[in-house]
Amino acid sequence: MIHHEANAVEAIRVLTLEAESGPRPVEERERILFHLSRHCRIAALSALLARADVVSFRERLRLSGTWRLNLLRDRAAQERPFSRFTGAAQIAPLCDALAAGEDTLAQDIARASAPEWLARKEFEDDFYYGRLLGGFALREPGWEAVAAPLLSGLLRVMQDETAPRVRVCRALLAHEPDAFVAALLELLERHGAWFRARAGTLQAREPAFELERSVCVEGLALLHLASRHGLSVDPAAEYPLLPDIARVG
Repeated sequence: MIHHEANAVEAIRVLTLEAESGPRPVEERERILFHLSRHCRIAALSALLARADVVSFRERLRLSGTWRLNLLRDRAAQERPFSRFTGAAQIAPLCDALAAGEDTLAQDIARASAPEWLARKEFEDDFYYGRLLGGFALREPGWEAVAAPLLSGLLRVMQDETAPRVRVCRALLAHEPDAFVAALLELLERHGAWFRARAGTLQAREPAFELERSVCVEGLALLHLASRHGLSVDPAAEYPLLPDIARVG
């Protein structure tokens, strides 16, 4: 874990220098900011798993979300079309901000996110899910009416009413804590199964693989959203892949 952290911190240093070194081609700058966010998550998980360093974990998740917001604001300022780097299907930095308890940051990311699916550039189910998570983070009046077509779109694409992401969004909308916990546990089980099925593959050699098979940041984000939406979820309950020390509050 320590070497993963050292490598990620060095990558962040190099990419930060590149990001701040002056004008670059649009695609290159978007790539730099995208990977800055990714390495911040790797560094955050490394600090948590190697040293139980919760302060560094949350600060680096906050930085992940901040680089994402910079990327989205950059795009808006230059009135560029959304791309594979800036589409709403890229939910990891939004989850990072939520898992760190950075609600204002998560809301700013949601407001700056793409309102439409980018065909042939991102998975449609990830787009709908990303928009739903952003809407839950914003918690604006009348959100339920906006969420309904997004949830319908997610269900249409997934074609599975039992899918954990569908169920967890329904539970948040309906304010049903028991349904939320059941859906969250299933989501965590599928998260673990995905990594178990790929053990020994080339994917398993990536630093993020080793780290994210141990901690599910998406699950931490969902648990925080449940709290923000007033669901009476037992804070002392044990959830696989969601260490107690990593949970906000």
